[in-house]
Amino acid sequence: MLCGLGSWQLQRLQWKNDLLARIETARTAQPLALDAGTIAPLVDEKDLLIRGTLTGRYLHDHEIFLKPRPMGQKTGAHLVTPFLLSDGRTIIPVLRGWVSDDPDTFIQRPDPTVTIIGTLRHPTQTNSFTPKNLPDQNMWFTLDPAALAVSHNLENVVPLAFYEETKRDDVGWPLPVEAWQTPNNNHLSYAIFWFTMAGILIIMYGLRFIVYGRKPKGETEGAGNGST
Repeated sequence: MLCGLGSWQLQRLQWKNDLLARIETARTAQPLALDAGTIAPLVDEKDLLIRGTLTGRYLHDHEIFLKPRPMGQKTGAHLVTPFLLSDGRTIIPVLRGWVSDDPDTFIQRPDPTVTIIGTLRHPTQTNSFTPKNLPDQNMWFTLDPAALAVSHNLENVVPLAFYEETKRDDVGWPLPVEAWQTPNNNHLSYAIFWFTMAGILIIMYGLRFIVYGRKPKGETEGAGNGST
């Protein structure tokens, strides 16, 4: 069993190394020009992570704030704005970045057609500890493109997320949020631990049942003489 756990950790190590390599490739890749035609086949792609550009305009009237998203000692939210592509039909939720909860915070909302740079990926998965979104109360905790589409009566919303990385020094622009967070890679240490535990148990078994389990030769002969 312990060897099985060690082997499983080695498999996880290979998977994690491949994932880290993909993250690094995406991080340093030249952005691709993305449009409705190139995005459609990517919806079902596993572990999607593509750096690219989008051209279109923000639908600011349909923006939402994902809360809570603290940054250091400050409280805030991730600003998500539906983005209408230049085909005039396809909409992609764009995570513009982090904004403060301060009511006096000014947010830039560009109106004309713009080209933005970022990373296309699947929305972050939820877990049992994640609160459920309450669209009727405009309370959002996670990005759910389908729920966003229903709540704001939008059509042709792609079930993906685009993390904008365009950073501007002007006041009012959200701070970009990385689309990838480099995961810990401790699988080699775990594998060594399980294989070491297996080795220790094998040694203990050998000492207990092979070495110490043998009776001394003289003791065996003495027992035989006493029975005659």
